Amino acid sequence: MDFVRIYGEKLIEIIRRILSIQEETICQGGIIIADCLKNDGIVNVFGTGHSRLIAEEAFYRAGGMISVNPLLNEKLYFTKGAIQASFTERNEDIVFEILKENKMESKDVGIVVSNSGINVAPVEMTIQMKKIGMKVISIVSLKQSKSSKSLHKSGKKLYELADVVIDNCGEYGDALISMPGLNFKIGPSSTVSGSFIIHSLFIKAAEEMLKRGEKPLVFPSINIEGVSLDVFKQMFEKYKNRIRYY
Repeated sequence: MDFVRIYGEKLIEIIRRILSIQEETICQGGIIIADCLKNDGIVNVFGTGHSRLIAEEAFYRAGGMISVNPLLNEKLYFTKGAIQASFTERNEDIVFEILKENKMESKDVGIVVSNSGINVAPVEMTIQMKKIGMKVISIVSLKQSKSSKSLHKSGKKLYELADVVIDNCGEYGDALISMPGLNFKIGPSSTVSGSFIIHSLFIKAAEEMLKRGEKPLVFPSINIEGVSLDVFKQMFEKYKNRIRYY
């Protein structure tokens, strides 16, 4: 049996499912982002565990929008110890540390990514973003989240708090492939689906802005003719005091 082919087909099936049943919510999220950018807001993206990769994927990306602020913290990196990072995402203190490091405003948008949607940090970040007055878009596996108990003191899950909830259409446990001889499934899907969703949100936002006669700021690849670091610096100028890692 060709398990690699099966894995690929299952990933394609998930993308097709997202296109089929999540198109409306992606459209809603794109409009929220377009409204935010019209008002000179930025898009703050947060995730823990491997969901952190989606925040990094959206930032400083060829073909991505300039106005993305990834909410990163080394305590959530696996380079500081994977087990410790898992403990950290179950403690609300990391959220308040990140809030001190990043100036978020009511005109901004938050995107919170969490496959399970039950860990303390993503839930608390959503609560704090909404207290600021921000609209929050979540990317979550509803199948996983609805089958799991919240670890947050409120008992709430991410999908119960966000303004727009986008289901990544993943399986319980994230992995897709059952293989004889393995105790657990292999082959996760949430990073692939999460990347597809977050770029789809920005594509939808760009489409909406162009319809309105507005011009979205999009990164070119630095490896194409006519683009240099000087060009990048000029593009950053508008956001230099708002996006931490510029």
